[in-house]
Amino acid sequence: MQFCFQGKCVLDANSRLKLPPLLLMDLSASNNSGRVMLYCLPEGCLGIFPMSEWENLRRLGSNDTDDVLNDAALRRQHRRIGSLSQSEVISNQGRITIPVMFRDLLGLVAGSDVMLVGAEKWVELWSIKAWEQEQQIIAEHEKKRVAADMDADLKSPQPG
Repeated sequence: MQFCFQGKCVLDANSRLKLPPLLLMDLSASNNSGRVMLYCLPEGCLGIFPMSEWENLRRLGSNDTDDVLNDAALRRQHRRIGSLSQSEVISNQGRITIPVMFRDLLGLVAGSDVMLVGAEKWVELWSIKAWEQEQQIIAEHEKKRVAADMDADLKSPQPG
């Protein structure tokens, strides 16, 4: 499953997000429980994960269980994930409700436009302003990467 798209949506007055029909089909195909996991990502957006993908990601990170009692950083990581995630049911109308805590944390305003962005294995919900900033960060990073690659190519010995 690959979520590859971006589009403007409205977070309605009741803080519900109507998911696009194609996204609903993709979520349904991978998720017979009708639930998704919401997780506030550090970049400033809300990740919307199919439950199967969330469980896979959590399983990958669960190998550290033996160390959690001895490692404060690991406990903080678990605490962050536990406190900033919540499962939600997709309604019969294809909507999910965005909890108040998440809206406040991410600057999402009920009744306003938001961006829904595919991130291949999950979907992200961004405020318009935060998405514009993220696109600038991505563009700057790409410019620096391309310049560094070009610089390395120019400095490498030419066959000859």
